[in-house]
Amino acid sequence: MDNAEVQELIYLSRCGSALAMRNIYAYYYRIMIKIAHRIYANQCRVMDYDDLIQIGTSIFKNVLCSYRLDGGAKFNTYASVCCTRRMQSAIKSQVRRLSYLSLDEQYKDSSRTFFDIVADGSGDYSPEGQCHKEEMKLCIRECLSHVSKRDRYIFEMVRMGYSEEEVSRQLHVPIKTVYNAMYRVSKKLKSSLSLEKRYMKKDVM
Repeated sequence: MDNAEVQELIYLSRCGSALAMRNIYAYYYRIMIKIAHRIYANQCRVMDYDDLIQIGTSIFKNVLCSYRLDGGAKFNTYASVCCTRRMQSAIKSQVRRLSYLSLDEQYKDSSRTFFDIVADGSGDYSPEGQCHKEEMKLCIRECLSHVSKRDRYIFEMVRMGYSEEEVSRQLHVPIKTVYNAMYRVSKKLKSSLSLEKRYMKKDVM
């Protein structure tokens, strides 16, 4: 099929001819198959051959719509360039994705995951220190469960970085209400944490 026949099929398919659309798709599919086979054989180690075929098939309408009949380039050349770029782009994205370390993967032969052994960035990791942090988190969570819903919500917003003025505006409450809520929650937290420290000392002794 020469380029003039291909361009006529493209024109007819754009005018709504189903037969022309099937014929131009069959022509495109043969081009795309050759490219997928070449790329898979030469440089693809991270994607299946069927995945490349699916990528090439999915861009058919874009290739057909973006091809210019008056552009001077042959359709098979244009389609080849589009398919090659899209497949190579998909391969690069897959390579980048696979290069990241999943924290859900198991560490060597251990039952622990990488997430379990990654340090928290606050210095040298120690199991005792991490255990203490988890206990403190539980203590804070328990304390917050005994304050009012509004006080807890105000405290969480301030902890996320909102200023007292921003909290006041967003919740439509006076600034004094925000200050009072923070005071009540802080007082409860201090009381709970001091009790927690006393219990920990007793356990040590």
